Amino acid sequence: MSLYAVLGVPEGADPAVVRRAYLQLAREHHPDLHPDGAPRRAAERRMQEVNEAWAVLSDPARRLAYDRRAGLVPGDPADGPTIVRPSTEFTPYFEVDEDDDDSWRFEPDEYDPRTAIGRGLSVAPVLCATLGVVALVGSVMLDLRQLFAVGVGLLVLSGLLFVGAPVVAMFKSQLHENRPPSPRR
Repeated sequence: MSLYAVLGVPEGADPAVVRRAYLQLAREHHPDLHPDGAPRRAAERRMQEVNEAWAVLSDPARRLAYDRRAGLVPGDPADGPTIVRPSTEFTPYFEVDEDDDDSWRFEPDEYDPRTAIGRGLSVAPVLCATLGVVALVGSVMLDLRQLFAVGVGLLVLSGLLFVGAPVVAMFKSQLHENRPPSPRR
């Protein structure tokens, strides 16, 4: 159903006619004017349709775009073709230029298990930070200075691990840079 039919006006109607039709339908179908139950739900659905049609037909740019898509107004050749439904056969393709410095951006790095950091080292910073916050909160609740010191120590350790884990990965990568990667298992 076209947006014009929703408002009950002819296609290409004057904006003042469209506005009058919208106001009339809004007065008739506003949900607050209907009793609860099925009549109110029907009025809500109808009012939603009317509002959606009004949102497009009241804005000159959106109305023109809608009319062009519906074939009511010929499109401007300068605007280019109007695509109603994009093709499902499109596959993005990035041509890699050998002389282009940015060609590396389109290719993912190969995974080499020799250069990856272990799970323990990747989880340790988060675990230390969490335990440090828990220790700090516990020290405030229990008024224990020793627990406060443990919490601060764990937070410092987590900060060092957050910085240290990438450094370990970088050194592992440098060690194995010139060796071919081993096959995945």
